[in-house]
Amino acid sequence: MQTARDELARWYSRFPDQDGDLRSRFRGPDNNHDGAFFELFLHELLPRLGLSVKVHPRLVDGGRPDFLVAGPAGKAYVEATYLNQRSTVPPLEANVLNAIDDLDCHVPTDVGLSVWVTGSLKREPRLRPITDDVCSWLNQLDSRSVRWRDGAEKHIRVDPKCSDLILALQAVPRTVASRVIQAWSSSGWSGIVGEEVYNAVSKKADKYKGLDHPLVVAVNIPSAGAEPHEEAALFGHQTLRLRRSEDGDDLTPAGIIHTGKALWFDNTKRRSHYPWLSAVMMFHDLAPWTVANVSACLYLNPYEDDRAPRELRTLGYAAEADGELRRYKGSRLVRDVLGLPEDWPGSFVLGD
Repeated sequence: MQTARDELARWYSRFPDQDGDLRSRFRGPDNNHDGAFFELFLHELLPRLGLSVKVHPRLVDGGRPDFLVAGPAGKAYVEATYLNQRSTVPPLEANVLNAIDDLDCHVPTDVGLSVWVTGSLKREPRLRPITDDVCSWLNQLDSRSVRWRDGAEKHIRVDPKCSDLILALQAVPRTVASRVIQAWSSSGWSGIVGEEVYNAVSKKADKYKGLDHPLVVAVNIPSAGAEPHEEAALFGHQTLRLRRSEDGDDLTPAGIIHTGKALWFDNTKRRSHYPWLSAVMMFHDLAPWTVANVSACLYLNPYEDDRAPRELRTLGYAAEADGELRRYKGSRLVRDVLGLPEDWPGSFVLGD
C-alpha cells in the first residue's frame, strides 16, 4: 500500500490542484475518492499516450469538463465517470447488504466480510432474521484466526417466499475501513451493469452539447467480465438476421442487426443518438493496486465520423465494420504506458 501511495503522490505532484478540490475528495468520508482517483489516473495516463492535457477547461456556457486533450490529429474533451459497485445492485438486494453493513454501528467487529450472491429478490424480505444470523456468526469467530484465504464461510438463504437469493459470506481480516463489507461480487447482477453504463454515459453526454470538439467519456467499471453488457448499452443487443434460401428450405446469415435500447442508436426512430459523443473509453476494475494489470477499450461511435485523437486507441479499441463489432488489440499495455512493472505494487505478505 505504501508503494501505491507513493506512486499516487507522484501523480498528484503533477496535477494542477490550486483550489485543493482533488485533495479534499480523496480525504472525504464518502465515495468521492473513487472518482478522484480515476481523474488523477487519467491525468497521468493521457499525456503518456502523447496527448497534451488541459484540466477543467472553461466552456462558453460555463461548463467545465474534466480534460481537453490534443494530439497532432485533433482535440477532444474527456469526461470521467465512475460506477460505484453498490449502484449496480438492484435496490432490494442493496437493502440487504446495507443492513449487514450497518451491523458495524451496533455490534463492532474486527472481522470483515467478502460477499458473493446468487439469485434475486422479487420483494423485500424481513431484514432482522438475516442480520441476526450474520451477527450470531460473527460473534462466534475469533478474529485472530481469520485469514485471507480459506477463511470461515457462511451461507444464508433469504426467505424463499421472496425468491431464491442466497448470500455467501466469507470472513476476511478487517482492514482500516469504516464498513464491515470489504468486497462484494455481484455474480447474480452482472446484467444490470449495462443499464448503469447507459445511464452514466448518457448523463455525461446530455451535460455537454454543442461542443467545438468531440466528446469522449471515460468509464471505470468496478468489475470484470462486463464487456457484453457495456456493448449492449452502447450498440444495442446484436441479433443475427437470417435469409431464407430460394428453395425455402435453408436459412442463411444475412448480417447483424441491433435491437433494444442503445446509447448510440434508436432502433425505433432509425437515427443516431449523441453525434457529439465520439467514443467511450472503458476501464475495468481499476484501483490503486490494480493499475499494472487493468484492461481498457475505446469504443468508437459507429454512426459518426471518428474525430477522437488516434492516440486514445493505443490501449485497444472496438469499432463496427460490416454490421459487426470488431475488437482491435492495443499496441501498449497500461503498465507499460505508466512505466510500472508487471508485479506492481509488489508481493502481498500477511503476517499472523
